[in-house]
Amino acid sequence: MVQVVLPALIPDIPKVYDVYFNAFHNDQMGRIMLEILFPGVIDDDFKKAHAAGTLAYWHTSGSQYTFKCVDTATGDIIGMALGDVYLTERTEEERKNHGVPWLIGEQRERAEKILNPLWEVRERLFGGKRYIYCHVIGIDPKHQGRKAGALLVQWGIDLGERAGLPVYFESSPSTVGLYKKMGFELLDEKIIHKAEVLGTEEDIEVPLMVKMPSLAGGMSFAEWKATDYPEFRGYALFVLWAELRLAVRAAIVRRQAIWFGSSTLEERTRNIVIIGASFAGYRAAQIISKNLSPRSDYRVVVIEPNSHFQFTWVLPRFCVVKGHEHKAFIPYGGYMDGAPEGSYRWVKDRVTEIDQTTVKLQDSDEAIPYEFLVIATGSGVKDGLPSRVNATDKREGMRLLQGMQNSIESAKTVVVVGGGAAGVEVATDAKALYPEKHIILVHSRDAVMHRFGKGLQIAAREGLERLGVELILEERVVDEDAASGTVTLKSGRKITCDFFMNCTGQRPLSDVIVALSPNSISSTGHIKVKSTLQIADDALPNVYTCGDVAETKTPNPNSRSAMRQATVVADNILLAVGGKKPSYIYENFWADGVIKLTLGLDRSVTHLGDGNSELLFPSKETDDALMSAMCWSRMGEKPFEDKYMDAPAAQSEAEVSKV
Repeated sequence: MVQVVLPALIPDIPKVYDVYFNAFHNDQMGRIMLEILFPGVIDDDFKKAHAAGTLAYWHTSGSQYTFKCVDTATGDIIGMALGDVYLTERTEEERKNHGVPWLIGEQRERAEKILNPLWEVRERLFGGKRYIYCHVIGIDPKHQGRKAGALLVQWGIDLGERAGLPVYFESSPSTVGLYKKMGFELLDEKIIHKAEVLGTEEDIEVPLMVKMPSLAGGMSFAEWKATDYPEFRGYALFVLWAELRLAVRAAIVRRQAIWFGSSTLEERTRNIVIIGASFAGYRAAQIISKNLSPRSDYRVVVIEPNSHFQFTWVLPRFCVVKGHEHKAFIPYGGYMDGAPEGSYRWVKDRVTEIDQTTVKLQDSDEAIPYEFLVIATGSGVKDGLPSRVNATDKREGMRLLQGMQNSIESAKTVVVVGGGAAGVEVATDAKALYPEKHIILVHSRDAVMHRFGKGLQIAAREGLERLGVELILEERVVDEDAASGTVTLKSGRKITCDFFMNCTGQRPLSDVIVALSPNSISSTGHIKVKSTLQIADDALPNVYTCGDVAETKTPNPNSRSAMRQATVVADNILLAVGGKKPSYIYENFWADGVIKLTLGLDRSVTHLGDGNSELLFPSKETDDALMSAMCWSRMGEKPFEDKYMDAPAAQSEAEVSKV
């Protein structure tokens, strides 16, 4: 049976703490702790009061998390974990020990003789440093032996790995072996609870355990403490260093351009052609154009059919919610600010043919020679919205979005096909905005979000069910008759609906290179690549690819992975321009797989997974436009100002062509 770790929700509090109390009753040290911390009878009235107190604490704590281990076959909670994740350093006031305020008199005094030494040791070991403190892991005695405890421990280890933080645990004597087996080190620091306080015949030692992250490079906790707690940096440091390196290099190029001048566009006769300017292509164009020598005879030529950068992540939301559709289309140009004069040319057109030396354009019929070629065409869908716009002009794209909004608003029954991110998001948004409507989601697999971990699958399903979306799994649509408003499923079932949305069929847009290099196309339609992101064709060492169209084995391709791939491509082309061998390689990082899935208008879940383990972080949403403003800013534009929309259509088309 499959078990997953999920954040505990408010309705879970009684069940989670039933597991907690049962687990502690089943362990010698646990029974003692329960008797000391919760003297008296643990009956239904006590549990009700305890649940109310827990909920009140949840409203005030900014660091403590409760997690549940769930049997996916039954939905039963079989284990729980409670811990503080200290992502930032804390002041003495924030670390103040408040004792045991729920007890009084001798009972409080006895409990604090147990808890105060634990707090004092944490202060000596960590003080205000960043770390993860696991208070407790408990498994329902009925489910012992199913390795749920190991799963929860591994969850904590994975969180520590990704955050670059040590994980600290005050173990029970009965479980110290498990923690050692999973890589925890036993600290020299000791806590011994006296027999007279515990009410036992002998003193009991509390094993103190720490799991250091791999970023520590094998450093033990004692060594880390002795060297004054040096910070560990992983993905964030990698990204920061890459950005700093590129920024410094671009600043040097700008200074050289001021001092010595820059070659004009006409003087630069050697082309680095980039096909596509979404997250990958736009990023590659920015880096290369800003880092070419100002007197170089190379220039970047970007070929992009769209008038605007299309922020596809917000499209499902803007298919439902009115008044924000213009925010999905960001003007091109601002992201290239700071590039030396003549370093790039922007062509609004589409590539129809590629040979070993040139690309041919659709509208102008121009043939553009290239020294280097970057294919960043991304992925697409036949039916367009809600996954893709399938329109090159912003005004037309806005009209298509408004058409979707009006169709959903006027429909009584909406059928959404496809249980990936777009399908789940548009279905939950539609049901959240129009709770009276019948929203049906049809998916061919046994779970929505099937490409992701069990945790996200469960969270997505719970989000759909919470809103009242009808979910039909393991079914396919075999016919959709728009005239009669009838959808026919493979089973023969017919569904009458007023509006039908197809969220399936996304595929990589690699057709443009098939004739040039047919053997570089994988069975899925992606372009095979080397680790340097050159295409896997030794006859074409000057052709690169990045983003959704590239076969990089990225678990969950997204803008983050696309832009990192673009950075590798840009760095390698700059090396080759300088006569050096491409040496930068792309490797998948755990953060490349992060996805944020909206589950209605007011909530979302962020999922981190690498195929072996996963973490989920639910959150509230307050902005109907999601992260549109942030994306505009990162693309060098002021949200949501667009001169294109103020100009007549013909004039604005001409201006885009001159970018």
